[in-house]
Amino acid sequence: MIKHIILSFCILLLTACDGSGGLPSQDDQSTTPSEQPSTPILKVQTLPTSITSDASVTVTGIAWDDTSDINDIVWNSDHLTLVSQTLEQQIQDSKEHPVHYTAIFKADHVSEATPASIHGRAISKLTTQSESKDIDFTIEVQTNPIVSKPNVTFVGDLADKRVLHPQESFKLVVNTYSKNANVNTIQWESDNKNLTLTTFDKVAKGSSDSEEEPLLLTATFVAEKLTSVDNAKIKVTVKDDGENSESTTRQHHVELRPWSKPQVVLKIPSTVKAGDKLAVTLEAYDIESDVNKVEWFTDNESVIIIPQVGEGGDFGKDSKDSPLKVEAEFLTNDNITIDHAVNIWAVVSTPNESTATEAHLVTVQHAIAPVISKPVVTFASETPQRPRLNPTKELTVTVNTYSINANVSSIKWQSMSKDLVLKNAQVISSGSQDSKEHPLSLSATFEAQDFSTPSNSQITVTVKDDANNSYPETKTLDVDLQPWSAPTIVDFHVPSEVLSGKDLDVTLIAFDQEDDIEKVEWFTDKANFMTPPGPSLVPEETHDSQQSPFTFDGDYVSGGKLSKDEDVTVWAKITTRHGQSATTAKKTVVVKQLTRPVVTKITDAFDGVHAHLNSDQPKQDKDHIILSAKANAKPASEHGEGEVKINSYYWSQSSDDPISLNIDSSPQTIGAPDSEADIPPLAITLPDTGKQGSESPTDYHISLVVVDERGVESKAREYTLSVNPLTQLRVMTANVFLINSTTVGGNAKDERVEEYLKLKNDLFGFTDVVALTEVFNQKHADKFASGLGLNYHTPILGTEGDWNLTEDNHSILNGIKSGGVMVLSRYPILSKSQHIFSSFCAEDGLAAKGFIHVRIKKDWKIYNVIATHTQADPSVFSCSNANQTRLAQLAEINDYIDRKITDKSEYVYILGDMNIDKYDSSTYAKMLTSLHAPEPVYRGMRYSWDYEKNSLAFAYNYRSSYVQNHAPQLLDHVLYDNRYAKPRYWNNVILDPVAKQRVEVTVNIMGNKDRYHYPDLSDHFPSIGFEYLDGQIPEHSYRGQNKRYNKMKFKLLNSNNYIRTGDAPDDWVVVKSLKGDSGERWSVDSYAPTNAQKYLHKPGIYPTCLLDNTYVEVESIHGRWLNWPSGAQHNYYYPFEDNASKYLSLVHVDEKRRSVEGCIENGSYVLFKDGSFNHSKFSYNEVYNGYFHSSNSQDDDRNRGAIFVVEMEEPDYLDWSDLPR
Repeated sequence: MIKHIILSFCILLLTACDGSGGLPSQDDQSTTPSEQPSTPILKVQTLPTSITSDASVTVTGIAWDDTSDINDIVWNSDHLTLVSQTLEQQIQDSKEHPVHYTAIFKADHVSEATPASIHGRAISKLTTQSESKDIDFTIEVQTNPIVSKPNVTFVGDLADKRVLHPQESFKLVVNTYSKNANVNTIQWESDNKNLTLTTFDKVAKGSSDSEEEPLLLTATFVAEKLTSVDNAKIKVTVKDDGENSESTTRQHHVELRPWSKPQVVLKIPSTVKAGDKLAVTLEAYDIESDVNKVEWFTDNESVIIIPQVGEGGDFGKDSKDSPLKVEAEFLTNDNITIDHAVNIWAVVSTPNESTATEAHLVTVQHAIAPVISKPVVTFASETPQRPRLNPTKELTVTVNTYSINANVSSIKWQSMSKDLVLKNAQVISSGSQDSKEHPLSLSATFEAQDFSTPSNSQITVTVKDDANNSYPETKTLDVDLQPWSAPTIVDFHVPSEVLSGKDLDVTLIAFDQEDDIEKVEWFTDKANFMTPPGPSLVPEETHDSQQSPFTFDGDYVSGGKLSKDEDVTVWAKITTRHGQSATTAKKTVVVKQLTRPVVTKITDAFDGVHAHLNSDQPKQDKDHIILSAKANAKPASEHGEGEVKINSYYWSQSSDDPISLNIDSSPQTIGAPDSEADIPPLAITLPDTGKQGSESPTDYHISLVVVDERGVESKAREYTLSVNPLTQLRVMTANVFLINSTTVGGNAKDERVEEYLKLKNDLFGFTDVVALTEVFNQKHADKFASGLGLNYHTPILGTEGDWNLTEDNHSILNGIKSGGVMVLSRYPILSKSQHIFSSFCAEDGLAAKGFIHVRIKKDWKIYNVIATHTQADPSVFSCSNANQTRLAQLAEINDYIDRKITDKSEYVYILGDMNIDKYDSSTYAKMLTSLHAPEPVYRGMRYSWDYEKNSLAFAYNYRSSYVQNHAPQLLDHVLYDNRYAKPRYWNNVILDPVAKQRVEVTVNIMGNKDRYHYPDLSDHFPSIGFEYLDGQIPEHSYRGQNKRYNKMKFKLLNSNNYIRTGDAPDDWVVVKSLKGDSGERWSVDSYAPTNAQKYLHKPGIYPTCLLDNTYVEVESIHGRWLNWPSGAQHNYYYPFEDNASKYLSLVHVDEKRRSVEGCIENGSYVLFKDGSFNHSKFSYNEVYNGYFHSSNSQDDDRNRGAIFVVEMEEPDYLDWSDLPR
């Protein structure tokens, strides 16, 4: 928004405004009689109505003075800066022939409407007593606010120009504050060597300010000695600590005026007779102060004696109309024989100045009288004939004196100038004698004062002897009083231009012939474009001369942010040890807009293992990325530099960032420098901030600076890298084998659901989303929904419920059963949709198969999860090509994704029992292509449907022709659609969970009671998909996968006796010490191997876990089965050749016979029990007379059982801890 300020011109004129605020006409200006004090007239002729910020405004007009000539026009302003002014001088200017002036001002920046005043005054040669009145003018200044600029105003009424006399001090006070920052520096300057800054307040470190509580800062200036009227300009510049701060400068003008000298009228008779008194009168006044001293002088005190009393009159107030009047009487020598011409004069002084009158010649007419006695006085040879003295220097004068007829008795020394003062003098000792041969040698020391103008003085010495008729003898010594010489500037070399941001090297050569240079001060008229160096100080013991002048080097620092070339004036001031100074000529330097190299672009991209991610995916912790950049250096031919190439660069990170990226900030070279450069990429591995679960990103502020071959750096280009916390969605698919059938999975469904619930933490605690398949019973679905700790869920696929969308291409009502799929989530489900496949075959047509689509938000990501269970291989009805049906169903999934998921920044996961084997390379490849899914990294179990390692898959399928002729399969997959947001990594791990307690299911394989015990919960192993290991996801299998149960030993607790075969392979089984034939080694199997061997000959089939109270068949190392003989009277065991006891169980216990969960492993305690004697009751086995024996108690009392310690191989787990973390 454009803001305005009103600029008020207060032009100091004799006339007032015409009442309407307009300019007065020339006819309104009254004339001043010539007898009145000088009155300069200043008028404005042109004044624009408005200007813009930073623009210049030109004011023109005329000025004249009827009684004098216009010498200068002085302006003061608080919001405009005088840039230049020209005066067209006239000889004897007047109203008819005025001086024409042009003044150009530049407007300051302002951040709000602010009144600004200009005060102007015309200065004539007799301005001392001029009077004037103000006239107000206004114009409108349009300006844009700046970010930060201090406000500075002078305190007090400074509208009138202040007049200073020598040695007077002047105190200025400013009121300053900054709205958007704090004031941090203040600089005072005087442009006149005769006005010196003595003291000033600095800005205290850490101080704060505001418009309500501004800083009050004071500076004191002192006027030096002056010989003529001069003008001085005081400038104060204030800066604040804002990032885009601009300084503010205010000026005040001061007139430097020497003290007025006393005006004196001296009346002296021209003749007097010897011996008569000479009457003298004097009148004096001073217009600025009062006379306080009158001194009388004569050049021959032996003829005319200066009066010793009555030297002055009434030293009170004096003026031109009432001057001081002084009368004095001089005595004349009545003993002269000839006439004498004697000069008499007076020196009249005020506290500040003095005036010496002209010498009046008086003739003293002689009276004939003999000279009885008169001393002789001569200056000694060591006294210079016409000495020269500088201020504060001393001069010792020596005279030789004697008297012929008497002895010298008194000596009087006197200086004829107040700038030369007697400091001390030798006195004549009482009773001393002298003669021509032995004169007295007497000395006096005079000291020169601190004067500023050259002059001549005289030292008189008057000697008398002790004769009665003695006359004094006077000698005079001329002394030249010479001020200290000003330093001589030999050379002041300033380059004509400098590049912005570069140092300006200035050389100054100077000397002082009489004194030594003490310091050099450096100045500039635009400190914001050119910063001067600090003063150059010269050590005290160092001397200079014309033959050996000093050379000073000043390094100015030019501003680095110029939008155009700027003219800057620089100069220096040299000061000697006695305060004399000389100022160099002001020289203009063009600060050229520096052609800096520019970083034109910084981009980020995923790198390395994350290079596959979409470029627009948000970054997250631990990502591998690179920063790339482009830069160029524009040709600088306009500055005569030629083409510039970029040859190095450096990166850096803000120190304010909470976490360091460990960026190497040292300069790096570019292999092939060029004016346009691709900066080598910066590789970064983002750290783990530990903010998992938060949606708050971490911002890293990284900067790049490029450097060209001149060493010129670009402006640092900052790049903000916003990185989200680490997060992932851990997705599991689990076929839970709850088919509504009495033959297939039909037994113990409720018990198996309960076992699933017991794995709430062990299996589901590290999972965010679980897709369950083959859940057809609502009761089971409700159990899962309430018992797994996953608070959000869908209905079962193919049922009615709180769906957001149902696409039914195969009427749900036509299905005999549902689709059996449900999704459970730890995080809120944003929407739920179901789609029923239109493609199906065989008995799958009786189920509402399809897929579920849910949208889930976890942390800062949105996930789409599609869970399905595709066409199964037919077992009742025929199907021409089940694989083709599956691929058609996958095509429906793909079509749905294209129609319904439009936001490419979201993730799309497809999972479930796909019924497509990973190891069926052709169909598996078609599945991946259809779903746009990259192949995951598979780890864990090799197969998800594994009749070799999964006890339920074995129990229900070992007699099938497929199992007999085919390998197990990996059917359960977790995939992602790579057209959408991509995971950092993608892993599928097939898990092998173990039930807490074995579940008994009736299966027709045992041949006796037809009961089967298993550690598995389903005929499928679950599969979990995830990006990286996070400390919760398991890193190895639940069970050892080695064939360790076929080499078991059972050692009786607290003994060295083992269960082993007898002396012959078919002998009774004993519990005795080892005999070295390996008869203690037994193979224990829960897979009913005596029956399975009739149908399968596959070495990969073996148990990986035996739980508490599991039916086992036990085979000795000699190939015989542990069994008991027929008949209830036989309680002992012996190795049978072709059959094992079908009701022998292993009981997993602790030392107190309490049941223990988990697989039986090396070191476990076990009991044996057997139900062979009564199929409904069991008896625990014991050791009887060294034999392995059944107690035949049939009371299921485990206290009767003997505890055996298991010795077997340690479990060999599958390990995937090498996956990314």
